[in-house]
Amino acid sequence: MSAKWLLAGAALLLAATPALAQKVNVDYDKTFDFSKVETYQWVDPVEDAGNPLMVQRLHNAIDYHMSMKGVRKVDSDPDVFVTYSTSSKEEFSVSSTNFGYGYGAGWYYGGGVGMTSTNVTSYEVGTLVIDVWDAKTKNLVWRGTAEGTVAANPEKMERKLTTALEKLYDKWEKMAAKGGVKTRPSTAG
Repeated sequence: MSAKWLLAGAALLLAATPALAQKVNVDYDKTFDFSKVETYQWVDPVEDAGNPLMVQRLHNAIDYHMSMKGVRKVDSDPDVFVTYSTSSKEEFSVSSTNFGYGYGAGWYYGGGVGMTSTNVTSYEVGTLVIDVWDAKTKNLVWRGTAEGTVAANPEKMERKLTTALEKLYDKWEKMAAKGGVKTRPSTAG
């Protein structure tokens, strides 16, 4: 799979078919005081994903959610760095259908006629990882991951990205309610 489709698919994958639900998880440093985070700066991933349109959609979506947390983007001297990584893998779905008839075993044998049809379908599963690093200590303080099927249509991928980020930031808010992450009201306007 080319790097272009890796981001197009993996980064914006998310939200899946009905048979494969989107999965999101968050991990964070419970000792880090998120209430003091006012600014962030982007750090682009090491590997170029190859599709500038998808990269921009990802940046815009994350920028939006960071601004909703009252954290503004800067070009230098941030409180935290934000970066992401993507990956994808091919998975398979196997389904079998049985056709036929038969009868049970008699006193000497049983029998019947039948046929089984097996279908194998492949699909791409992509993973998006968003990392937030303390700019002073260079320690990872927050990691959000989202996994789901990859859609070829850019509009569908953008919707999937939006859904994934909403789920990730909902988890941020739930942690805040438990006292683990301190958030501030939005100053975005």
